[in-house]
Amino acid sequence: VRVNVRKVDPDHFVWNCVAENAEFAALERLKLLRRHSDLFLFAEKEGNKSVFLSSTNSAEAWKVQSLRGDVPDDVSQIVCYKEAFYATKNGALVLSVDGILWSIASSAHFFDFVIGSSSNLLFVKSPDGLLNTSDFLTWTFDELDSSADLLPNTDCSFVCTPMNFNTNFEYVLWAGRTADGQNVLWKNTLDITGVNRDKWSYYPFTEEVTYPLPEVKSPVMFNYDNCTLYLGCENDTLSLFYSSKDAGRTWKPEKDVYVHPYALRADRVTALVDDENYIWIVCSGSGQVWRGRINRLAVVNP
Repeated sequence: VRVNVRKVDPDHFVWNCVAENAEFAALERLKLLRRHSDLFLFAEKEGNKSVFLSSTNSAEAWKVQSLRGDVPDDVSQIVCYKEAFYATKNGALVLSVDGILWSIASSAHFFDFVIGSSSNLLFVKSPDGLLNTSDFLTWTFDELDSSADLLPNTDCSFVCTPMNFNTNFEYVLWAGRTADGQNVLWKNTLDITGVNRDKWSYYPFTEEVTYPLPEVKSPVMFNYDNCTLYLGCENDTLSLFYSSKDAGRTWKPEKDVYVHPYALRADRVTALVDDENYIWIVCSGSGQVWRGRINRLAVVNP
């Protein structure tokens, strides 16, 4: 008996276009978030704000619902934290459990926008600096090692990464453009136990940095395969993936391993990773939804 064994390249990325939606193509703002296997695509077009609901198991079909209640000012700044969604409206922090109905969560400060979340903290920018909370009752101002003028204001992206050498620690990266248009990146190391507190560190991209954080529109940052990937839009086309394996110091353009289908039309983009190591990418402009995974991260059931 002859058995033919098909060799699979472990570094090959397999991509599929799982949906092409005309409504997605026309979106002016969008943010894809996941809660377990449920997908939430928050969207805005001509001032109308909605959420498209689907699942990682059946992303061909999307059900749309209009946002109600204290609807966020900017749907692209919505963040998922501890099973709920958070954003800001007129300086107040708002939340939603189902992604549809929104209500006031806190008016303890004037909040500009939600930055992102770690495993046990939500970070929010205010006119007075950066705030964090774990319970929405107590708010703490974070310390910075550089001027607050260097904090991002637009085109923000954020990621939280566990430390490999110590499960009590994780670090967060926050990138974006300052008020004067400068591309910047900040990092903070977090002690999950709460014993140690660190300042936010500003990463200047000087001439010595060989691969600085690239300037793209609608940037997205996420963890994948023991590195951090970053992408956005360049001239209405999806950019390359840029990877960092040194906690945000350098960002190398990926042309061999971490690749997606070439020259995808994208006016704006949003992306995430699911529990089965698939990367999900939604592009306005084309309205396409792509799902891809590198072969060696395929989930194998024992």
